[in-house]
Amino acid sequence: MKLFSIVNWVCLLVFAVVSAEIGHAELPPGTYETLKKEAKEVLQIEVTKVTRLNGDAKTEDPQINYQCEAKVVKVIRSEKGYKPGDKIEFATWWVDPKAGSGFAGPAIPPRIQQGGRGRGYLNPAEAGEE
Repeated sequence: MKLFSIVNWVCLLVFAVVSAEIGHAELPPGTYETLKKEAKEVLQIEVTKVTRLNGDAKTEDPQINYQCEAKVVKVIRSEKGYKPGDKIEFATWWVDPKAGSGFAGPAIPPRIQQGGRGRGYLNPAEAGEE
């Protein structure tokens, strides 16, 4: 299974196409479009597994991190040569909007769930980044 890391803000774009929640602008205009355009892997995926890595409503950190596995359904662009049927892994995060009131940082990405489908804009992990 090939491992991916979401670089900088790209994790925000995993399912941005199907998300209406990313509406406020916390980055300069055009940033999301630039990140999408420069993504090395643009894949239509179906999420097959979501594993919660941390996060507890009783802690002070409202951010929950997830490790996801997905099946490539369609390849739009792939520097690594992915094909439909290949498996990928990627990391993402989410903050419950109720717990995240006053949350400072980028727009909260959409919550990814098993069975979800969408377009992923990914960049491979750099050497030593995994």
